[in-house]
Amino acid sequence: MNDLKKLIILSQNGDQEAYRIFLEAISHIVKKIVSVKVFNESHRDDICQEILMSIHHSLPTYSPERPVTPWVNCIIERRIIDYIRKYSKLKEREEEFQEDVTNPQGLTNTGIDSIEKLIINEQLSVLINKYLTEELKRPLLMAKIEGHQTKEVAETLGITESAARTRISRAMAKLKKVVK
Repeated sequence: MNDLKKLIILSQNGDQEAYRIFLEAISHIVKKIVSVKVFNESHRDDICQEILMSIHHSLPTYSPERPVTPWVNCIIERRIIDYIRKYSKLKEREEEFQEDVTNPQGLTNTGIDSIEKLIINEQLSVLINKYLTEELKRPLLMAKIEGHQTKEVAETLGITESAARTRISRAMAKLKKVVK
């Protein structure tokens, strides 16, 4: 990233060629990070564009005394968080619309409406299939997606309740590690 720092400084001083090279280099970094953190492929390009626009607009405020990596990572993280918030609001509106259409009496579903639920529902299956063994996969799906109690998971799988909790915990820890 030392070369990026030089390119940023040159770009801040009006060097268009340095800016072009910086943009190409940072684009590859952004795409790599977004492809790991955002599992919905159809949204990746839009998020990358948002991030690159934010970097472009923030370029004049970059201070050469500071390292480039944290500055870029901060912008990337903020745009991804903005995406999750925006997407979760859209998802909530769709669910409210669906509920209004399918449930005219106004009865509401109970449950957790959060970003965590959105991530689990939309992206967990990709992570589970890619990173978890069958031994960890089934208890996690039963408990977190299907909503079974730990006791039910244990009985269905023929293991102790303690073993079921351990497997669910290990699966969650592994997924958290992968996401970070």
